Amino acid sequence: MAHLLGSRLELGGRLDSRPCFIGSGLVVRRNSRRTVCHVGIGFTASDFEILRQVGQQGYYEVTEWEYYERRDPTEPRRTIETSKPAIRLYDGKILAGPLRNTRVMLKEFLEPAYEIGIREAEVYKGLLDIENQRNIPVSELLGSFCGDNTFQKPEFELAWRRSFPRAGDPPRKGSPWLVFTWEGNLTTSGFASFAQPVNFTDRFFPAQKVERRRRYLRKVMALALEAVAFLHSRGFIHRSLGPASLSVNTLDENLVNVLDLKIRDFGFGSSVSLLEDKEVKKARESGASSPAEVSRYFFADDIYALGYAFMEIIFGSLSESGPGPQTTQEALKRLFEDVYERNVANLREYISADENYSEAVQFLDQDSFAGWNLISAMLSSLKDIDRQSAPMASELLESSFMKL
Repeated sequence: MAHLLGSRLELGGRLDSRPCFIGSGLVVRRNSRRTVCHVGIGFTASDFEILRQVGQQGYYEVTEWEYYERRDPTEPRRTIETSKPAIRLYDGKILAGPLRNTRVMLKEFLEPAYEIGIREAEVYKGLLDIENQRNIPVSELLGSFCGDNTFQKPEFELAWRRSFPRAGDPPRKGSPWLVFTWEGNLTTSGFASFAQPVNFTDRFFPAQKVERRRRYLRKVMALALEAVAFLHSRGFIHRSLGPASLSVNTLDENLVNVLDLKIRDFGFGSSVSLLEDKEVKKARESGASSPAEVSRYFFADDIYALGYAFMEIIFGSLSESGPGPQTTQEALKRLFEDVYERNVANLREYISADENYSEAVQFLDQDSFAGWNLISAMLSSLKDIDRQSAPMASELLESSFMKL
């Protein structure tokens, strides 16, 4: 859960290296020694002022027990273990140098997530080696730094706890930090519950409200598929796609013409060429023989995950009661895979009997069930052992549903 805090904490910025207190913040001496965990610009902690905490993230592990030989048939097929907050996000600004006063998103990886931070940095390093970052549909990384002695000073800890009383323990020396251009902290996970601006004409023409929402959803789906197609065309996989990893510049459905979407949170991602040997071996044992087939094997994971992300966004935002436990990916997955054994027609029949989801069903019913066909193709990406029949993101963009 995000906590918006009004206090601020300065990590540095005085060129004369004299420590001093300013209001509720703390200025610490600058340190010219750079650390080794760098991608992009090599910053130090003292280059930044933290203005507020804007969020925190955890992760969860899903165990699919059907892949294990011994399983109690009375136990659930799938279990989920959720972590404690492992990543903290801050709104900040750069204090000195050519980027002085540039607003940034600071992403701090706590000790359980150090490896996640390093992996995300590696993905960005790979992307930066082949692309001009400003032209790609991923959150824009400026650079990185590792926590240094700044964080061990007693005066820093005192100022931290005063400025951010709800944030938890202060950062630690050695913790990885990534620095992003500030692009806001909106994601598609917030669309269903976002309070849309009141449109006076909706009371006379209620159908236009539904149509605005449909246009927004279809644009989100198209932009997400384009972003995933880009990653796959460069040989990268995300491996943890969900509504919260699809960053948008607006949740206002009236502004669909300026809507932009970028993928973020690459802590479980990788270049296919850098996957561990045991993972590649698994793909080859499943029937993928060529490098292209191995890549397609792993691309299917992203398509599958994105399909459930679309389901959650659609049913959460088009249900009469709004988002809830029944519109989460896990609830929908239980219905589709466990109850209806991956039969989309039966799933549709069940959902359509509930008037709460009538708008969502009508949305997917357009053009002779084109939306259901699109979702079915995505959620069936893992059905074949070699996954070679799984659709590519670029192919899904040609669906008639995306052209309505």
